[in-house]
Amino acid sequence: MRRKTTRRASSELTMTVDELAGLIPCGRMQAYKAVESGQFPSIRVGKNIKVLRGPALRILEGEILQGADRGQVVQITRSS
Repeated sequence: MRRKTTRRASSELTMTVDELAGLIPCGRMQAYKAVESGQFPSIRVGKNIKVLRGPALRILEGEILQGADRGQVVQITRSS
């Protein structure tokens, strides 16, 4: 029973790179590149990469608010 609590707490604190890709308009590989480049804070757990949910959401919220201050729609674009 304790293990389920740990998993739940872990999923509330972190998200997968695929979940991050669902929040920003980019593909899975671009999300991995953003995480690997340090744009989003993450940790490695074994072979898995976990994105820190709170900081990532604050980063995304800041990008949206900065664009709103300028009257722009913020769009994260894919690089070729």
